[in-house]
Amino acid sequence: VLEIAEAFARLAEAGHRPRRTVVFALWNGEEHGLLGSQHFADHLAADGRRAAAVLNLDRIGSDEHVPPGDRRFHGLEPTPAARNRNTLHVLGYSYSPQLLAMAREENAATRLTLRTTLDEGAHRLVRRSDHWPFLRARVPALFFFTGLHPDYHTPDDDVGRLNFEKMARIVQLAF
Repeated sequence: VLEIAEAFARLAEAGHRPRRTVVFALWNGEEHGLLGSQHFADHLAADGRRAAAVLNLDRIGSDEHVPPGDRRFHGLEPTPAARNRNTLHVLGYSYSPQLLAMAREENAATRLTLRTTLDEGAHRLVRRSDHWPFLRARVPALFFFTGLHPDYHTPDDDVGRLNFEKMARIVQLAF
């Protein structure tokens, strides 16, 4: 997020500004009910403003690894990390088809494998991150996410798991 903000700032210094205001926000309280993003979405609407779209980048550095038989991944197809070195899950697609079309078009430059399979299912991943309050408010939103793995939300989820090359391409796509 900070790299994208810096890129926009450099373009603005050179006289190239986007047509719309771009807001960069880092939320807190996701694990306690999406408190930060919900507060922002509520106050945005209360102030009579509306977001045109939201891109949520959350956990974009790891490669998905869903081991067979692990109850924590109920409803997800088993998949090894080696098969997901280029994979980016895009959630919110069923709520924001036009935004998904834009992401697919821009992905020609990054050549990531975009997966749109997680909006439905028992795992309810589409509702578990900070884009959800915006989708509920009918604001187009996409959630860029590289998937779950056994160390997800554990002390073993460390920098050694990050795929920095893929992360850079995801950031390029979001920009």
